[in-house]
Amino acid sequence: MPGKRHDIGLSQLLVAVGKGDREALHRVYLQTGGKLLALAMHVTGNRSGAEDVLQEVFIKVWNRAPGFDPARAEGMAWLTAITRNTAIDWYRARQRRTLQSDDGAIFLVPDDAELIEDRMIREDLEAKAVELLGNLPAVQENEIRQAFFEGLSYAQLAESMGLPLSTVKSRIRRTLQLLRGRMDHD
Repeated sequence: MPGKRHDIGLSQLLVAVGKGDREALHRVYLQTGGKLLALAMHVTGNRSGAEDVLQEVFIKVWNRAPGFDPARAEGMAWLTAITRNTAIDWYRARQRRTLQSDDGAIFLVPDDAELIEDRMIREDLEAKAVELLGNLPAVQENEIRQAFFEGLSYAQLAESMGLPLSTVKSRIRRTLQLLRGRMDHD
C-alpha cells in the first residue's frame, strides 16, 4: 500500500529523532508541518494560536520521540494525537475567564464534562459512522481512512493511487455525501 510507504519513512524519521537526530526532526517538520498546522487551526480557530501549538508540538516530539514505537503507532497517527491534544489544551487554557469582584479575581473554568445524553448520542453516531464506513466497498473505505484517519492530503492520496487530484477529491466528496445520506436516512 503506497500510503504505508510514506508512513514507514516517517516512522523511521521519528525513531531517528528519538536518537537525537536534529536533521530528522527538520525532515519530519517539512513532511508534516502543513497538515499539523491545519489540524491545530481547526481546533484553535486562529492562525497565531495554531502556530504556537505547532511550536509546542515539535518541542514535545523532540522530547517524546525516544519513547515512540513504530510497532505500536503509525508516525502520522502519533503526531496527530500530540497535535490534537496540545491544541485542545491551548484552547481550554484560553477559555478560562477572569471576573473582577470586590473580593478579587474569580476564575471561571468551563465544565468540560459532557452531558450523559449528549455523550450517548455522540457515541451512537460514532458507532453508526464506523459501521457505515465498514460497509463501503474496500476502495472507498480505504480512501476515507487514509484521508481522515491517517492524515494523507488529497494530493498524497492521488499520488499514491496514480489518479488525478480532481478525481480523488470528487470520489471522496461523493463517498462522504453517501455516508451522510445513509446517516440521515437511518
